[in-house]
Amino acid sequence: MHQKGILRFVTPITGYAYRKANHTKKFFATQECNGCKQCESSCPCNTIKMIDGKPMWIGECTFCLKCINGCKQSAIQYGKFTAQRDRYQYAENFYNASMSNPETD
Repeated sequence: MHQKGILRFVTPITGYAYRKANHTKKFFATQECNGCKQCESSCPCNTIKMIDGKPMWIGECTFCLKCINGCKQSAIQYGKFTAQRDRYQYAENFYNASMSNPETD
């Protein structure tokens, strides 16, 4: 019972702090960015705007990380955390391809 009370207290505080924090300030594009606009077009929140040929994060971000993982140049970073990490690359038509089974068609 004691733990439950602590969680009830902490959750509203951390939720409030999360909503008030500027999460987009750590996103940046390195020199490898070629201005292809893939990050801007893939952002579901329309948070990324191209300014002087480089992406800028303006507004609310849901951290879907499509910008980081979709960048073919690996130019999008989030602070120091993503520089040495691999990127998740997904097939363009993965959903459609996975729905079709050539053995049963």
